[in-house]
Amino acid sequence: MDLSSLNDNEVKALIEELKNFLKEVRIEIPPIGKYKQVAEVVGKASGISYRLHIYRGLLENKYSMHLRFAENNIHLVRLCINGNKHHNSDGSVVGVNHIHIYKLNENGQPEGYAYDLTDFPFSENDDLADAVDKFFSYILICRKEVFKMLSLDAKKLSDNYLQWYKEQVSFKNVQQNVVRIDLPFLDSFQDEIALYAVKLPNGEIKLTDDGWTLNGLEEHGVYINRSKHRKEILNNQISLYGVEKIDDELSVTVDLKHFPEAKHRLLQAVLFVNDMFMFSPTNTSNVFLDDVQSFFNENNIRATAGVSFLGQSGLTHKYDFLISGFKDIPTRLIKTLSASNNDTLFAKSILTDISQTRLVRQDPATYYVFINDRDKDKNKIEVNPEILTLFKQNNIKAVKFTERNAVIKELAA
Repeated sequence: MDLSSLNDNEVKALIEELKNFLKEVRIEIPPIGKYKQVAEVVGKASGISYRLHIYRGLLENKYSMHLRFAENNIHLVRLCINGNKHHNSDGSVVGVNHIHIYKLNENGQPEGYAYDLTDFPFSENDDLADAVDKFFSYILICRKEVFKMLSLDAKKLSDNYLQWYKEQVSFKNVQQNVVRIDLPFLDSFQDEIALYAVKLPNGEIKLTDDGWTLNGLEEHGVYINRSKHRKEILNNQISLYGVEKIDDELSVTVDLKHFPEAKHRLLQAVLFVNDMFMFSPTNTSNVFLDDVQSFFNENNIRATAGVSFLGQSGLTHKYDFLISGFKDIPTRLIKTLSASNNDTLFAKSILTDISQTRLVRQDPATYYVFINDRDKDKNKIEVNPEILTLFKQNNIKAVKFTERNAVIKELAA
């Protein structure tokens, strides 16, 4: 068979021939961002060698994929989505979404003749993972035997996270009507956080940290009760989670039905207290949340402090600030991350809140995380690059506090 002079019947037969990868290929396609995959394929009956090529750029959802002959690099099939208009040799013009099929022109030369997608199983609305799956079906690559297609969607991400969380959380009876709950989040000593569920005489459940959160801060020399300013911040913030402080104990009381949501709220409050107050006692003049609020006030940015949203899972997700949208300007939701927790665990907790909020909000929103990149003496410190990468990959704007002026215009709009 002369691959440089195929007739239409031969082209159809080659497209419909079952094909295999020469070696195992693992394709993992992220929902956004640059992606490239090149692999060798062989026709099962003909033994013809092909090159499979898939590419998506970084700047827009524009992608292409093709199967070409290894012998002469002539394309058998090529799919283009959100590409450029194509001019065929006969003068016809096809739009930005089209498929090229091997065809001999009037001079007997092979070309990738372009057709619109009307009669083909592809759509401009397909994401790359779906398009690749359809493309493999169209050209009959036997994919199930040789590789696993991994596409990322909200359900898979949620299921994966919930499975991980289930494996990391443990419940243990420590005495009658008292259950210890160990959680995969770290306190100021880098120890895993433990909460306790205590059954009350009236049948309700009190969830409590048993005083360990504030005690841990005192062991670092941070005394909340000695500062009227810190005590006010603490009480205002934990009240947003529906948590109360009795003596030095953080707790919330609920019925069994509301236990999951209440545990989540108490955990958020404990993380907040560790995050916002874990600094040297010599640095008593400012709390990072106050610094961010002052920045907004100084630049006439109308931000509402302390807002919460009920996620799809029924858990409450709190944001430190909300800046309302208007017409084409989206709502902006803002969280803060202090330098004391310059590790990915707290960043992942923030990511979980944002991911769950995105599932339930109908209106568009832009998400920000203000990161305190200063030490106790206000000197600039490096932010863990893994945190910055995590936020960037999930379309969350990370704002280093030393570079906060760069976002004044977009937040004040």
